Amino acid sequence: MWEFLTGARYTSADSDLDLVMDLPDACLADPAASFLAHAQAISPWSLDAELSFPRIGDVHWKEWHSGAETVLVKSLDAVKLFPRAWVARGGVP
Repeated sequence: MWEFLTGARYTSADSDLDLVMDLPDACLADPAASFLAHAQAISPWSLDAELSFPRIGDVHWKEWHSGAETVLVKSLDAVKLFPRAWVARGGVP
């Protein structure tokens, strides 16, 4: 966008593609992460993507795809580790 707006060069061959996937429901996290893993495998760019969970925050797709028991959730007011299962339930205990 900045290149288009300013005419200046901001990207290089090493640039990544930044994405946010807004998930309407946490049950879509696994398919979304699998999709991104497939896209990464065939893409010429590195994908830097966040899975955005309603009312919870964002988790990096590679972290979610790893199956880790805890994940780093970034929200507007905090950055915290939460159990993956809690996030997958939509923040319900």
